[in-house]
Amino acid sequence: MLDKDFLQDEPDELGRAPTEDATQHLVEYIAGMERNSKKLASHRIREKSKLDLALIAKRVERFHQIKAKILGDELSVLGEPVWKILIQLVIATDEDTNLSVADISSRISLPETTALRYLNILESKGYIFRPPHKAGHFDSHLRLTKQGHSIISDALIALNAF
Repeated sequence: MLDKDFLQDEPDELGRAPTEDATQHLVEYIAGMERNSKKLASHRIREKSKLDLALIAKRVERFHQIKAKILGDELSVLGEPVWKILIQLVIATDEDTNLSVADISSRISLPETTALRYLNILESKGYIFRPPHKAGHFDSHLRLTKQGHSIISDALIALNAF
């Protein structure tokens, strides 16, 4: 910010002290330049954000295209819950953890009955295996089959390279 008192004490190139009107004009001019500079900086930040957002949006779209291509129509048409279930089963396999329907339901924020419907579809297509459990379907420990592991592995490897 410009110090108005400082300007009043400074003579011009001929040694004359600036008049109050000239000083006020100069102060307003510099203040206007500062405002314009801030507006320009703000505009540049917004423009950069728009560019970054568009780039991010394109990458997310590409991510979904790759995922859909690898998972195929029969799985990708079922949407995000199937993807999330498969991801949770990969994590559980890596951690050597058993997951039940209730565990999956909790991890992906779906009601247990809805999660069970998706799990039934995945099981019928041969992507997961649910060994019988004496307490019922909800307590079965879910596992990826070789086919399920293969398809999710391919998807994750392709997405990692992306």
